[in-house]
Amino acid sequence: MDRLVAQGLQLGESTHIASPIYIDQLHPWLITIGDYATLGPYVAIITHDASLNQHTGQTRLGRVTVGNRAY
Repeated sequence: MDRLVAQGLQLGESTHIASPIYIDQLHPWLITIGDYATLGPYVAIITHDASLNQHTGQTRLGRVTVGNRAY
């Protein structure tokens, strides 16, 4: 988690992150996790969508925000 924060992931105050969890390591600067948020086991946060890559040759990227006090 420290490496992802160093790469731009914004991690709020007093968050609880269970294990195991998957956080997109390709674009961590697009992820914000709010204050007092809880991420349960087996959560996946993914910033990219490659489902159309075969048809369009493009991968879409987007910002992911987990709000304050979200579960």
